[in-house]
Amino acid sequence: MANKNNLTQVYQDVARQIRSILIAQVPVYKGERKDIKKGLLKGSIGVTADANGWAIREKKYGMFLNQGTGSYKNPSTTAAWNPNPGRGKGGIRPRYWENIPRETELKIMDTIITAIINQDIQLIQDELSDI
Repeated sequence: MANKNNLTQVYQDVARQIRSILIAQVPVYKGERKDIKKGLLKGSIGVTADANGWAIREKKYGMFLNQGTGSYKNPSTTAAWNPNPGRGKGGIRPRYWENIPRETELKIMDTIITAIINQDIQLIQDELSDI
């Protein structure tokens, strides 16, 4: 009989998809920030996913580049990715590089829901074959 909670592979696939999106969106400066220019932020991105959702890990300054600082700080989870926010005075303008486009989020949720439905169908088929 299939394991009812065995969606590990699906969650790992989702985590890889999200990480790929974030790596494509992470800021890479051409200026004075050598740590960002070298791609250390990009290399630090990790994503885990499970039945409770997903979590992102990155170097601490990634949060400031995502949400902005000072007068520009705006921790929005729905704002669109802003790859070129321009320069600001008195803070960092937000890039929202951690935000996943809504259509992509819906595709990911569809992948998970489809896997759960297929798993439930398999469980029912297994139980019927035992009768």
